[in-house]
Amino acid sequence: MSGQFLFVQDASGRGRPIAGDTTHDISNPAWSPDGRRIVFSAGRYGRRLVTIHPDGTVVRNLTQGGFDIYPAWSPDGRLVAFTQFDQVRHTSAVFTVDSRGGRQRLLVEDALEPSWSPGGQSIVFARQLAPRQTNLFVVGADGTGERQLTAGTGYHTQPAWSPDNQWIAFSRREPEQTDSDIAAVRPDGTGLRILRGSALSESDPTWRPRALPRRGKGPCVS
Repeated sequence: MSGQFLFVQDASGRGRPIAGDTTHDISNPAWSPDGRRIVFSAGRYGRRLVTIHPDGTVVRNLTQGGFDIYPAWSPDGRLVAFTQFDQVRHTSAVFTVDSRGGRQRLLVEDALEPSWSPGGQSIVFARQLAPRQTNLFVVGADGTGERQLTAGTGYHTQPAWSPDNQWIAFSRREPEQTDSDIAAVRPDGTGLRILRGSALSESDPTWRPRALPRRGKGPCVS
């Protein structure tokens, strides 16, 4: 029986596995904002969220399963939002949990693939409204103020909030398309545009982080 492993390596390619064995699957790793921890989804028939230090020490279970995937750190590193699938009812919901472990809190039902706003006040997520329609929604980090961001048929998934809070990138596939494009929309739902469209299929958009200020050089923003 084959499993999966979590590796950490440097830019030269040197690295080693820090988690995993031949009996569990590992997916969706994400670094904490301060770079001191990694959260990932692990399990064989279910999934739980686990955090670990990059050197392989201090392993902590954040959740106990079900089927918990797509973890996303809050900008301050205090919370992790994630998707929990109910494999009996075939539904999904977005929860948050303290990044040190603790009680889970239901944020919004019929939701998946959460992504935090840079300030941590809001979360964008995807929701399937019909067999051929998945749109993006935004909700406050406290679970209030839900509003729809994109509309129409097609599949709008994998949202990613830009570091400057100006755009939300996502994967977009219309019913007549066989491949997906990368699109972006303003957080208020305006300005929808295609960023990357081709005969190939594009998915999983990720933004380059803002550059850190250089010591003695003043602010540096990319």
